[in-house]
Amino acid sequence: MQKEFTFYGHVDEEGRLKIHKPRIMGGILESHFSRKNVEVTVREQTYQFRDNMRGYYFGVLLKHTQEALKSMGMIYSLAEIDEYFRDKFLATEVINPLSWEITRERTTLKKSKSSPITQRDFKEFCGHCIRWVAVNLDYPIPFPNEEILQNA
Repeated sequence: MQKEFTFYGHVDEEGRLKIHKPRIMGGILESHFSRKNVEVTVREQTYQFRDNMRGYYFGVLLKHTQEALKSMGMIYSLAEIDEYFRDKFLATEVINPLSWEITRERTTLKKSKSSPITQRDFKEFCGHCIRWVAVNLDYPIPFPNEEILQNA
């Protein structure tokens, strides 16, 4: 039985491929394809997360997080909270193929055809943020309603 896995990433303006979750990819490659020839196909990702999910993130999730922090005496802007969540849950490790230096870059949430985040990844990201706020700030944030989830 032929094994096939899909990994996501982004090609920067210099043609460097930045794989999302490279450690997971490395583990899969090692466990399933060690010492084997492989075929690699690269294609442009064709779907994006929707405006209603972005609206939920910026209009509900971040604002509730800001209120939770404020109730604990901590004042942060929505941009600062967004930056923290992206650093914590959406940072990508980029490997320089010449020096093997590893750097971390945040994934953008801006609306664009070349946005490297998928609908599934965005839903997962929102779930991580909601759970983080619940655990660390003891503040429940409402999950997106079914309509938002179905249209995302």
